[in-house]
Amino acid sequence: LKQVAAQAGIPFLVSIPQSGDAKKLQPYFAELAEKVITSKPVVLKEVTLGRRLKRKVAKGLIRRL
Repeated sequence: LKQVAAQAGIPFLVSIPQSGDAKKLQPYFAELAEKVITSKPVVLKEVTLGRRLKRKVAKGLIRRL
């Protein structure tokens, strides 16, 4: 999962094991909280490409009117 995130340019925050014990999970959530606070937002390519396509379609329709 870390490799896939790195290849896509998405920050990998943390891998949390499946456990019912809150004491075992606390360090993982503390690490996650710190990474979320210090991380920078990433704009995914799919989102920007979708917005560009919508803009182009809207501009084309407006020009035809």
